[in-house]
Amino acid sequence: MEPLTADGGKLVVVYVDIKNTGNESGDMFWSQFALRDSQGRSYKEIADFDELMTISMWAEAQGLKDSGDQLFPGATANVAKVFRVAPDASGLVMVVNEDQIFAIGN
Repeated sequence: MEPLTADGGKLVVVYVDIKNTGNESGDMFWSQFALRDSQGRSYKEIADFDELMTISMWAEAQGLKDSGDQLFPGATANVAKVFRVAPDASGLVMVVNEDQIFAIGN
């Protein structure tokens, strides 16, 4: 696998602890993660297949779960979401399903 490159921007990794508070098992494929910067620009999670394979192998080596892993009711998972953002991006906030969740430290 080729290493992930910033392609003129910068790579941002956001570590997320997720807990299934529902009564059914599921995965996180239904969730859309994005970052928004202080200028209002939005950045989607990396979605290129080859890059996702590289990220998946790296995450597994770090002991992190895959977003597609089954998550039973009451269970938690530590995952990493990877984004490519503009080189001048700052004041990043995480957006999940179009709702602002929390600020990301630089």
